[in-house]
Amino acid sequence: ICASFGAIAQLGERNTGSVEVGGSIPPGSTKIQRFPADFFQKMLDLQGGISRMQRVGRIAIWIGILLALVGLLLGFGVMFQDGADQAVNLLVLVPIGFMLLMLGTVMTQLSQQDRPDRKIP
Repeated sequence: ICASFGAIAQLGERNTGSVEVGGSIPPGSTKIQRFPADFFQKMLDLQGGISRMQRVGRIAIWIGILLALVGLLLGFGVMFQDGADQAVNLLVLVPIGFMLLMLGTVMTQLSQQDRPDRKIP
């Protein structure tokens, strides 16, 4: 809204004399971040700038997040509609998602190159 119509005016009370007031950042001064079009291409680094292990680790992280979210949302949604058997089947996705998330995190950390600007104590 701010980007297409400009800043929103803030109305306040006028006080005479010396009165302390608190302020805020006007909404029009905040930049709206857009989702970059090449987000997934940079995330997976399809041009080959990262190792295969790191690429597989990143994919495992995103699949793990997706499985955990789907399992939680659909599992509890079905549970609240009295579908206990189906809910159990969907909730099984949550620990599988967390295992993939952990596996992907370990893979990406183990495959990182040593950087000269990063010092290990």
